[in-house]
Amino acid sequence: TPRPPRSTHSLHRRQRQMCIRDRIYFLEKHLEFSTLEDVSVLDIGAGYGRLAHRMTSALPNIKEYLCADGVAISSFISEYHLRFRGLEDKAKMIPLDEIENVVSTRSVDLAVNIHSFSECKTTAIDWWLTLLEKSRVRYLMIVPNAGHHGGKLLRTNEGNDFGQIIENHGYKLIVKEPKFSDPVVQEYAINPTYHYLFQLQ
Repeated sequence: TPRPPRSTHSLHRRQRQMCIRDRIYFLEKHLEFSTLEDVSVLDIGAGYGRLAHRMTSALPNIKEYLCADGVAISSFISEYHLRFRGLEDKAKMIPLDEIENVVSTRSVDLAVNIHSFSECKTTAIDWWLTLLEKSRVRYLMIVPNAGHHGGKLLRTNEGNDFGQIIENHGYKLIVKEPKFSDPVVQEYAINPTYHYLFQLQ
C-alpha cells in the first residue's frame, strides 16, 4: 500500500496532536488536573500509547499511567512505544489478564476511555465499569465515536446505549462538552465528538 503524501501525513499527525491537547485541556479545565498530586491514570483501550506519552510528558504530577487494551497487537506495539519513549518508569502496558489484580492494588484517580467503548460489546463495558466501581476509581473520562449522532450519545458502533451501564455502577455525569468550542466547527469538522466526565458517587 503506497504511503500518503507527506503533506497529508503531517496533517493527520497535527490533527491527532490537537485531539490529545484538547483532552488534556478538558481535564485541566474541569479538574485542575495539573494541581493534583501523585496522580494514577488507567487508560482503557490505550492503543499504541499515544495519549500515555503525551499526558505523562505534559503533566509531571502523573505518578503512574496504566495502559490496557483488549487487542494483543495494540498491547505489543504500546509496550514497544512506551519503551522507545523512555517512559517505562511511569507508563506501563498491563496485559488484560492481569489488569484486575493490578488495578485492585492501586489507588487509581482517573480512568480514560478514548473511542474504545464505542467499539466494545456492552458486556465488556459492564465488566470494565464493575472493575472501576470495585476499585473506587473516582473519575471517568469518555470520548465516544462520533457515529451518526456526533458523539452526543453514548452508543456503541452497533447502536447500543452504554450510558445507563455507567450510571448503574454509581458514576454520575458532571460534564458533557463538545470537542470544539465553536458551534460551526463542531457541526462541520472531522469527527466532532463530545467529551464526558463522570464522578463516582
